[in-house]
Amino acid sequence: MIITSIKNLKERIYSSTTIVNVLLTFGARILKAITILVLMILAAKYFGPDGKGIITMALFLPDFLYFMLHLGLGNANIYFISSNKEDEKIAFNNTFWQGLFLSFISITIILVLKQIKPDILGVGFPNEILLWTLAIVPFSFLETFFENIFAGKQEFRIFNSIIIIDRILLIIAMIVMFVEFKINLLSIIILVLVNLIVQVVTYFIILAKRCGLPNIFNINISYFKKAINFGMRSYLACFLCYLVLRSDLYMLSIMKGVKEVGLYSVATNFIDAMLLLSASASAVIFPLISKDISKSIYYIKKFTSWISLISLGIILITLIFGSVLVQFFFGNQFISSVEPLFILLIAMYFWSLLSIVTQFFAANNYPWKAVLIWIPGIILNIVINYLWIPKYGMLAAAWSSVLTYSLTFFLHLILLKKYQKVHLKELLLPFYNLK
Repeated sequence: MIITSIKNLKERIYSSTTIVNVLLTFGARILKAITILVLMILAAKYFGPDGKGIITMALFLPDFLYFMLHLGLGNANIYFISSNKEDEKIAFNNTFWQGLFLSFISITIILVLKQIKPDILGVGFPNEILLWTLAIVPFSFLETFFENIFAGKQEFRIFNSIIIIDRILLIIAMIVMFVEFKINLLSIIILVLVNLIVQVVTYFIILAKRCGLPNIFNINISYFKKAINFGMRSYLACFLCYLVLRSDLYMLSIMKGVKEVGLYSVATNFIDAMLLLSASASAVIFPLISKDISKSIYYIKKFTSWISLISLGIILITLIFGSVLVQFFFGNQFISSVEPLFILLIAMYFWSLLSIVTQFFAANNYPWKAVLIWIPGIILNIVINYLWIPKYGMLAAAWSSVLTYSLTFFLHLILLKKYQKVHLKELLLPFYNLK
């Protein structure tokens, strides 16, 4: 009786800690989204659809390059540190040099491709903006890699607190710049770069105090091989996932130009904000179930069902107030963004569920089946965008996302059933998981 009570108490404490971590991560990501929203609103009002399109692509590029070349090393840090299979000192030393090397490779690739195809980022993207955008890339790699080390230790309060402070300062700086100074698009990119440098340097100082300064002559080859072995499967899954999520934006830029991207990005900005809760939950649940794999399906069902219910509420609110919010924040010139926003709500629902379900496979050493299952969605997404975007523009991109996200979710569900006994209703409705 006493032992059972102690176990129940531990379970409640563990559960409450998890909820706190999710909410803290969600709060930090909300603030990140607010920062982007403020930036996009100011860019839209001062520079119009063309300027907003340029800013969107400038922020998209470092993010894209990270997902192209991170090789799953950050996820490997989370997995090995959370399961107590490796020391954070080894992870920090390897991670620092790997981040610099991979960012250098990615920058080189873009500069070479730029020489081959000048309009690689779309017609009308300025060369000067591109160079400063590439300066963001190394810090983008290190930011995520360092955060993964903290996540592996389940020290969400440390890096989320830094994010919150950093983003508040960025918002204040942006508003002051727009109100007090005559600015251009380049000054916005430089401000984002400086802000990111401050954040990464803060992470570096904290980790260096714990682990010592990185030493290029002390790279642990054994850990690197293990990280690559796990990371490549994770990387391929994340890479294919990212192509599903962002290929429409790039194809829209190439086939329709930055103005169409500027209009469509209003819809995707709202959707990205709505996805923050599921993204926060998935970030917390991965190290949690990696530490105790026996409870993986319990947490998957619990988190997915609540995300499903909350997402339905968000969809209802957006359908009622979406048009008003778009006009209020961005003005009447962006009213055409409302229709793709409403379409993308369907895609958002399936992606919210998918982001949680995939963590089951990530925590189970990412079987190849869970990697290859993304390929049908990629093919469908590219084919539909290629055929429909020239005729229907951003509406084609939106409907492509709906079809792709829903197909990918149900394919993951079929695969999940091969590993665990789970019903669709348990993933969609919380009251089936009250036990």
